[in-house]
Amino acid sequence: MAKSLICLFRERKYRCNQYIVQNFQTVIFFILVFYFLLFGFGPQYLIFVSIFTVMFKLNYKKKLHFLGFSEFL
Repeated sequence: MAKSLICLFRERKYRCNQYIVQNFQTVIFFILVFYFLLFGFGPQYLIFVSIFTVMFKLNYKKKLHFLGFSEFL
């Protein structure tokens, strides 16, 4: 019983650490944009942090290819 609980906690810790590592870039992006907008433009523009973070999160996993660049032009 106790051994299975230890295995359960180890597995949960591993999944939690894996989740943190997978989302680390998004967290860093959010923090950088937050402080850039706060000190650069003031607190009235902080609503854009969530918008930029959602856009980053949606486009982060997309693979860019040669034809994909034509959409940006």
